[in-house]
Amino acid sequence: MIKDFVTDMELQNHKTLAAFWTDNGREYVSKNLKGFFESKGIIPEVSPPDSPGSNGVAEGLNCTIGESLWAMLESEST
Repeated sequence: MIKDFVTDMELQNHKTLAAFWTDNGREYVSKNLKGFFESKGIIPEVSPPDSPGSNGVAEGLNCTIGESLWAMLESEST
């Protein structure tokens, strides 16, 4: 799926990716994906483990969604 995403982005934007930023998930640090990035000249960058603060936008959105969900659940139960 990541390979397809990278290919689609390159075709749509007519540019090659310079870097791909991910968390430290196993699916992002596999030898297969590292080889793909290397063949495309993409630098894989990972966030430090256990550091949600380094991805503030996504973490902020997760927090907002979670709070909204709890509010909806509470309003349904009353």
